[in-house]
Amino acid sequence: MTIPQDKIDEIRERINIVEIISEYVSLKKSGKNHTGLCPFHSEKTPSFTVNDEKQIFYCFGCNTGGNAFTFLMRQENLSFPEAIRTLARKAGIDIPQDRRPTTEENQRELMFLANHAASEYYHQYLLTAPDAEKARLYIKGRGLKPETIKSFKIGYAPPGRNTLSNFLIKKGISLELAEKAGLINRHGNNNYDRFKNRVMFPISDTRGRVIGFGGRAMGNEEPKYLNSPTSPLFKKGEVVYGMHQAKGPASAKGFVLVVEGYFDLLMLHQYGFPNAVATLGTALTTEHLRKLKGYTKEIYTLFDSDKAGIAAAMRSLPMFVEEDMRARVVIIPADMDPDEILVKKGAVVMAEYIQDAKPVMDFFLGTVRAKFNINTSDGKLSFLEEVAPYIAAMKNVAERGIYIEKIAGMLHIGPDVILSTIRAAVEPAPRKGMQQHTPPASEIISKGHSTKAEETILKVILAYPRLYTEAVGSAVEMFETDFLKEAGKLIVDTLRKANGEKIEVSHIVDLANSENAKNWLLKASVEDDESIKEEPQKILEDCCKKVLMDVRLKKDRTALLKTLKESEKKGDMDSFKAAAESYLSIKRGC
Repeated sequence: MTIPQDKIDEIRERINIVEIISEYVSLKKSGKNHTGLCPFHSEKTPSFTVNDEKQIFYCFGCNTGGNAFTFLMRQENLSFPEAIRTLARKAGIDIPQDRRPTTEENQRELMFLANHAASEYYHQYLLTAPDAEKARLYIKGRGLKPETIKSFKIGYAPPGRNTLSNFLIKKGISLELAEKAGLINRHGNNNYDRFKNRVMFPISDTRGRVIGFGGRAMGNEEPKYLNSPTSPLFKKGEVVYGMHQAKGPASAKGFVLVVEGYFDLLMLHQYGFPNAVATLGTALTTEHLRKLKGYTKEIYTLFDSDKAGIAAAMRSLPMFVEEDMRARVVIIPADMDPDEILVKKGAVVMAEYIQDAKPVMDFFLGTVRAKFNINTSDGKLSFLEEVAPYIAAMKNVAERGIYIEKIAGMLHIGPDVILSTIRAAVEPAPRKGMQQHTPPASEIISKGHSTKAEETILKVILAYPRLYTEAVGSAVEMFETDFLKEAGKLIVDTLRKANGEKIEVSHIVDLANSENAKNWLLKASVEDDESIKEEPQKILEDCCKKVLMDVRLKKDRTALLKTLKESEKKGDMDSFKAAAESYLSIKRGC
């Protein structure tokens, strides 16, 4: 039975989000908001904000936000109905109980049960079934020992199309729930096992509950790796393999090793590196980092040293910078995988590679340096353009200064030139009433500083809807940052209907399709930006001009590069500095 909407609305009106969250987080009053340390990521300075009036929370550190239902779902790992019923009890509201075993409230536990049964089935099949000999030989050939197989419950999915389905039926487990858990596919009255003739890796949450599986083909079948589909229990981009086993050692050692493959992870554990996890063969994501931050102080990436591995390490840099996460890159020979090194060279050699791991920023600078001829002005400028946003986004001032010195040494240019160039690349021109702010690294890198102008436009028209004009709407249409363009369109559409009246940000959050747009709107709903309160109309006009100017100024690079080359011919670094600053000033519309 579905919980009636009027009951949900009644619960929403009765509960107080500050009281609910205070049971988990120590909150302090700060102006219109309450602040505290975020329960969803590790931090020393409070960035978690709760707005009593709007009944919304938002963390400026990890960009998580929502209402009381959302908070409880994430904090207690509850389904929506479970969160509703929990808050209903707190509010003293009676909700009819639904006793049917297939309701959403019970489905999660039943899916855990189905996954556990499947895990045991695959594991026992590997150990005992005669037709699993091929899988046993394959696993032995990969170097896994019996104790590793047992510890991680490695299994084998037989080639039959519905052997698991039949097993689950005998166990009395609903095939409907097995399908939702990603174990089988159903077409009409026919059931088909999702995993067939594959080595199976059960994937557990931090509590040791099986939430999904990874299956490895033993021959040339495609795909080589097949993971469980997204389900109420499993989201591939948020889960790391081996976290249940690695969380204790990672906390004790102070760092976690991140690899890309199941076998790399298993071999590391087998050879004495229990603080290792794997990303299920996918790229490292921000969600992965936030999961890991609660257990460790530093991340060591251990990817293959081929082009793909280097690219993966490079892609991770913006996330490490934005999350203010210490990270290192373990560099191994280009012709060897991590598990090959362990088998052929042993744990001592691997430990040496780990000991020699480079800070991720050093690895990045070396990789970018190899792309350009930094003996020329063109190469110097190209190098600076690529690295400046990352350096500027670093939150540790002392660390930023160290890297400015390093770059100065690489380019044989004074640190003052590097510093002024970095500032020109990412900072807005000073303006009375405008608070200086460095946008997140990923946004600076992808869109340049225009992101700040776009954000400011939206903040102003949210705070002062009467200032909205169709000229502002035209500027919004030219936004380059996708999630701000989406948020802007929702705001503009709402303002057009509201005829200058105040609008509630929380009302349009649910209309957003992307998580980035939703998070920005939630952030805007709790943020009290002092920088737009002085001369808001002038700020709005200037930011609209900035957005429109950025569109026109993209064609100026060639002319400035020519000027830079001419300045080098003079042999005068002052000329280079002036030309570089002129280029970057024009680039930001000054």
